[in-house]
Amino acid sequence: MDQELLTITAITKEVNASEENRIYRRNLSQNPQAFVRSEVVNQKLKESGVEGLPLTLVDGQVYLEGKYPTIEQIRELTGLKLEDIK
Repeated sequence: MDQELLTITAITKEVNASEENRIYRRNLSQNPQAFVRSEVVNQKLKESGVEGLPLTLVDGQVYLEGKYPTIEQIRELTGLKLEDIK
């Protein structure tokens, strides 16, 4: 498994363990309806295709396209320290 995916999985678990933040991860091949239901995501897929994935939304708006957010970006967005993530 890719190190980047391992890191984002660890970040997701730690953020979701907090009470004030939530990360939802969706996979196009496993949950295509989630991509169709979101107008923002659907439009980005039409514009960029799968090359624009991963797509990170914050409060329903595109925050990052084509790569996963860094630990530093997640820290900034959530206010969490995420000290156990390397």
